[in-house]
Amino acid sequence: MMDLDLGASDSTNIQDFFTDFGAVLIFVQYATSHLCLDPAKVTMNKKVSNILMSSVSVDYYTYLEQSADKSSSQMNDWIYSLFDSTNTDGISDDLIKSSSIIDYHYMLPEILKEAIVAFKLGVLDEDSLIAGLDYFQQPFLISNLPQMVLFLLNYLWTSADDVGIVIKVLTKLSVCEMNGEAAIMHSLVLTNLSSQLHEKLAKFAQQNGLVSAFLQKLPKPRDIPSDSFEGFLNYIVDPAVEANFELVSV
Repeated sequence: MMDLDLGASDSTNIQDFFTDFGAVLIFVQYATSHLCLDPAKVTMNKKVSNILMSSVSVDYYTYLEQSADKSSSQMNDWIYSLFDSTNTDGISDDLIKSSSIIDYHYMLPEILKEAIVAFKLGVLDEDSLIAGLDYFQQPFLISNLPQMVLFLLNYLWTSADDVGIVIKVLTKLSVCEMNGEAAIMHSLVLTNLSSQLHEKLAKFAQQNGLVSAFLQKLPKPRDIPSDSFEGFLNYIVDPAVEANFELVSV
């Protein structure tokens, strides 16, 4: 079990810890997607299953209610650190360390929502909003991009009039130049999300040039036969079964 309760004197670099965990999580998500596995069947733990599927579902509201005092204070600190133009210190290790993996999973989409609402109300200008999104491209936060992107897609369906700012946020989160491990992690995240992005934005792409242009910048969805991995396993365990799969797809 990973111990997230690191002591104040612990020499562990908390950003490295979350980066390493995120790299493992992204790879597992990529493997389950690539091999057409059902994340819900990988584990019986609902919280772990939600993280694997980048799902917030109804548990999101339960989580916020159960940790209202803590999450509210944390979100205020994060919103200030990310989007307040007067903040020149960035995100402190203490703030990063104060949140668990589960906290990030449920909290970051809500932070993004609050930032968009603040922009719509004129409290936050567009430059500050877009600049604050840079932090989500840091390696230790990249593994949280899936649930943030899926939140934006769902938000768009309930607030279609906000398509302009939502696409700008999606573009900032999805289309960017990176190097090293961050580039690899980000590439795998986009590969995992590509099908959902194309599917859920198809309707808007027909009506809005910004959406169409955004989709053209994304990786094309991979067409993987749903039975490719199952056929591969059957072929291994049963010599009588014919090879009805493409090895490159497996």
